[in-house]
Amino acid sequence: MDGANDIIADAFTAHTIDLLRVDAGLRAKIRDLLTELEGEIVAKLAKIDPTGPARQSYRVQRLEKLLEQVRDTIRASYRDAATSLAGELRELAEIEGAFTVKAVNEATIASLFTGAITPAQARSLVEGVLVQGAPVSEWWGRQAGDTLQRFTDAMRLGLAQGETNAELIRRVRGGTQRGEMVPGLMDISRRNA
Repeated sequence: MDGANDIIADAFTAHTIDLLRVDAGLRAKIRDLLTELEGEIVAKLAKIDPTGPARQSYRVQRLEKLLEQVRDTIRASYRDAATSLAGELRELAEIEGAFTVKAVNEATIASLFTGAITPAQARSLVEGVLVQGAPVSEWWGRQAGDTLQRFTDAMRLGLAQGETNAELIRRVRGGTQRGEMVPGLMDISRRNA
């Protein structure tokens, strides 16, 4: 039976490389979704431009309109990210269950396992995952709220300091200021995700 243990260990070790590729692919997908979100936020900011030379009350109205539009955009993007990731993880759980059954049964030359996990079990596994102490769906909601709060705070602070629209956009995207690299609020969101 020690031979079977070694065969199983080798199979899982080799399979780990595939899982690392899946991990890298999922990270890239989420990064791409957040980069797309960044572009949408910047486009809304450029279109509304709350920094114009109008009366203060008009600027506040434009800022509130911007915040409302961005709130909807952020929530939709994070909801899409969470839904996409959950689907991929459910599929991965099913694939991993089938892999485990096959690897163990082939190594032992017996049918020790007769079935893999069901789609309902895969869904339950994915929904039960905790990320920083929160169920995964709640965690994504928190990330959306954190991104929105950082955006709201950055826009209000930038307007209070009399920044131009280009400077407000730099708060979102990051860039350089006086020769120094300045991280944007979306850099934090991508790092967290």
